[in-house]
Amino acid sequence: MSTKIMPVTDLRRETSAVIRSVQEEGDVVYITQHGRPAAVLLDYERYEALVARARQQGWPQGYFDRTYGALVDDPLARAEQGVFEARETVQ
Repeated sequence: MSTKIMPVTDLRRETSAVIRSVQEEGDVVYITQHGRPAAVLLDYERYEALVARARQQGWPQGYFDRTYGALVDDPLARAEQGVFEARETVQ
């Protein structure tokens, strides 16, 4: 089992191989988008075990159902882009 970090563009090209690695080797893959963490890909059984453990430790019933997608109406705000001087063209 290993932990990998992969840009979403690489995941698009290698989806089948990545899923196979997650299922067979137990790898955990952190997916980045624009250099920032966006998602984590892990084996289904491992995910279910994490959810079960979270519920045993006191997560309220239905917590995951209520919170899934809770930020859909609250988009992330991007900082204003700066103004850059025009650069010379390379020939």
